Order: sequence, then structure tokens, then C-alpha cells
Amino acid sequence: TLSLQFFIRDAKLHLVANMRSSDLILGIAYDVPAFTLLQELMAYELGVGLGTYTHVSNSLHVYERHFDMLDKMTSQDEISQAKMMHHSLGAMPPLPSPPPVETMMQVEKVLQDLSSYDTMNKLLDEFTHTEHGIHDYWLDWVKILACHRLKKLGMLEEKDDLRKSIWFLGYQ
Repeated sequence: TLSLQFFIRDAKLHLVANMRSSDLILGIAYDVPAFTLLQELMAYELGVGLGTYTHVSNSLHVYERHFDMLDKMTSQDEISQAKMMHHSLGAMPPLPSPPPVETMMQVEKVLQDLSSYDTMNKLLDEFTHTEHGIHDYWLDWVKILACHRLKKLGMLEEKDDLRKSIWFLGYQ
């Protein structure tokens, strides 16, 4: 990342990301969500609307090890399915509140040491039904982190079950 340029025009916060280089398969999948979340958080804090996001990469590339994956992603069936899914999802939900940073950090710390699905369910239940009660928008982030941990533990069925419980279908 060379620069992130934020500017307000017509009461909307716009962002231009300038990248020296971007891996189309893995890099973009992390960079764009991270940068646009930062843009959303800043717009929320500044009390302005959300403007455009522009991503400039001086070297956008795909590594040879991902050629098969790219072929599959660009097949007509995959493109048609992605278009249908895009139309059924609608827009991402707006940011409901600032992120509950302390809660999220607590959850991530617990997840790093987690080794049981039952313990994970108790953790998720605690952050859903107690005084921690966080908005579904942020609970989705907790579930995404939990899915990542389950995948690392080889609990793929459990990960898929948890993934299906994510509130915003676009994150599933």
C-alpha cells in the first residue's frame, strides 16, 4: 500500500487506495474489505455519508499456483451464480455503531486458545445473550473469526454450520 487518500465532497467521504502491487486472488480479498471498513468507520465518526472507493494497483497479478482457481472463478457458471447471488444480497448493511473494540479483542484472545466446539458455542452465546449483547453486524465479525479458528482446528463441518448462521448473507 503506497497511500490511502481520504477526501470529503458533497458531504461524503471518498477513498482512493494506491497500491504498488496486488495479488488478485489473495491480496485484494483482504485489502478491499480492510480499506472500505476503515472508510466506513471514518465516515461514521465524521458524521458524513459514504462516498466512492477507488482502488489503483500498479501491478495487479495472479500467481501460477492460483491459475486453476482463477479459471474456475471466471467460468460462465461461476459468473452467472455470482451475479444471481449479488442481486439477491442487496447492499451491505450500514455501520450500526462504532465497533465494540474491547469486546472484539476479548473474543479474539479467547478464540486463539480455543480447542473445542462446545467452548466456542458458549463463547458465542455469551456475547449474544448477556450484557455484552453486540449488534448482529459485529457478531458476524466474531463468527467469521470463529470460523477461521474452527478451520485451523480441522472442524470443517462445525465451521460450515457456524458460517450458515451469519446474519449478512454476503459474509457467508
